[in-house]
Amino acid sequence: MEQFVGIDISRDNLDVAVWPESEFQRFANSSDGIEELVAKLLELNPTLVVYEPMGPMGRRVVAAMSAAGIPSAGINPWRIRSFARAMSRRSKTDRLDAITIAEFAGTMRPTATEAPNKQELELHDLVGRRRQMSEMNRDEKIRKAHAGSEEAELSIDLHLEWIGKEIARIDTLIDNAIEQRLDWSQKRALLMTFKGIGPVVSAVLVADLPELGLLGRGQIASLVGLAPMPWESGLAVGRRRIKGGRKRVRNALFICSMSAVARNSKMREYFKRLREKGKPPKVARVAVMRKILIILNSMMRDGQAWDPGR
Repeated sequence: MEQFVGIDISRDNLDVAVWPESEFQRFANSSDGIEELVAKLLELNPTLVVYEPMGPMGRRVVAAMSAAGIPSAGINPWRIRSFARAMSRRSKTDRLDAITIAEFAGTMRPTATEAPNKQELELHDLVGRRRQMSEMNRDEKIRKAHAGSEEAELSIDLHLEWIGKEIARIDTLIDNAIEQRLDWSQKRALLMTFKGIGPVVSAVLVADLPELGLLGRGQIASLVGLAPMPWESGLAVGRRRIKGGRKRVRNALFICSMSAVARNSKMREYFKRLREKGKPPKVARVAVMRKILIILNSMMRDGQAWDPGR
């Protein structure tokens, strides 16, 4: 009989449920606890283990399952919560969460995913840290505009100086990490042939969108969250909206769209046509982002640099 396992990951514990056996067990989120869990999973030989990606808290157990050859899949928490609502489960405990994840695995049967390796995790973290530093830089500049005294302004200036140096240091680390892998460096070089993509956006795409070039245009747009969702009920037809997806990639494409509309004649003309047709600025911007994503996906698929004439 097929068995599916759900793991609710927290800082201290790994709560594990087996479906359809309704078995539940708690392990410590430590080296010893993870070793016990892997031994238990090898004994069960489950069809699939499902978990909600929890960043650094779950990396050790995911890596251990991957090393042991246990099929597993990280599922967006939003999908698990939606499944719980469909099951009329409003209560929330670690035990119930693990059971819900296990039932989701057995009912929806998602595809097993490959765990990211150490290099991929490090690049992901560096790109994320750069984004945090950029946001901190933006916030400090806003605070400086409202500084009430010279001493407060001086403090902000000193912090901005440190942030600038730290961003430069992180950029160097990102560049070095990408250059260490031929596939990453080639991918980044290809991406940067598109007029509007620079080192920062290309690094985000390399780190956070490894599927680029491997999926169809509709699939890649849906994965990123740039596929407009219809809203229709009876005679009522609402506006299509984008929803979900990978926010970090979407934010990077927004930055790219701003640069592309300013510097890339093809994207500028496309944006202009949309506005002339009466599309609101935000709708036109999202359309440009989606078009850029589809172009980049084709470039990666074909291994060809950007050709404005295509």
